[in-house]
Amino acid sequence: MNRIVYSVVFLLMIGGGLHAQIHVASQISSSDDDAEEDLSDGSIDLTSSDLEMCLEDNIWPIPNDDQTLGIRFQNIAVPKGAIIDSAHIQFTSDETTNDPTVVIIYGEDINNSVKFYSLDYNVSARTKTLQNVTWTIQDWDNADESGSIQKTPDLTSIVQQIVDRSGWQSGNAMSFIITGSGSRVAHAYDGDASMSPVLHIYYSAVASVDNFGSDQVSIYPNPSSGEFIINAPQFQSYEMIDTQGRIVKNGNISSDQLQISYQHAGLYFLRLTHRHSGQIVTNQIYITP
Repeated sequence: MNRIVYSVVFLLMIGGGLHAQIHVASQISSSDDDAEEDLSDGSIDLTSSDLEMCLEDNIWPIPNDDQTLGIRFQNIAVPKGAIIDSAHIQFTSDETTNDPTVVIIYGEDINNSVKFYSLDYNVSARTKTLQNVTWTIQDWDNADESGSIQKTPDLTSIVQQIVDRSGWQSGNAMSFIITGSGSRVAHAYDGDASMSPVLHIYYSAVASVDNFGSDQVSIYPNPSSGEFIINAPQFQSYEMIDTQGRIVKNGNISSDQLQISYQHAGLYFLRLTHRHSGQIVTNQIYITP
């Protein structure tokens, strides 16, 4: 099953809009979504129990094989043109390996990546993104480990290039192509699907603050030096959020009018929750230096 996760992470202000960071995660979900290509003849392996980056260590006297890795993630719920804040792939180690390993990660420069096929050169023949990321991988000292050492560097530049394509749509699939030298062995879908690679993307959507306004709420003075009077009948609680998404002040509203005192200059969001409907109304407030 394709594991897809999305959640709102925090709110901040960019250019007069409410900036919501969303987390999307997608795990490899089928046998033909990860592939190893032998560089000597282009042959494709879709059913390997592990993923070698990028040297296939064979049993003597069979020589080792250099290979290119392809991994594909389905149903990427990121809208076209979204602002990518960060992205990475999380691998889980399958074996302990410690030889020097450096890989280069590309995206497939296409609107909607198709599954891999058992056709020669079906990984390396795909069009790569101009953007790429080099990963010098530390030693993998433990099997079944999924931590910072098995996490790629930031892939924002690659993902941004793909979602900026004119034909990209939310729900499309996205593939990555990995080449390099050395050997790190990760779990593949056919080895243990629960430990197959996971793509994490954090992106920003921008919505006008006016969308969150309400004629039931008034705030004065605004801007102020740190003292606000809020008329908010029928609202039960409030949160005051800074531009880093941190809640700096919160509480219940016991009457129609609320007084807030906060002395740190800056721009903030005041989120009010309606007592009956649960509707959230957000207004921006500004504290002068």
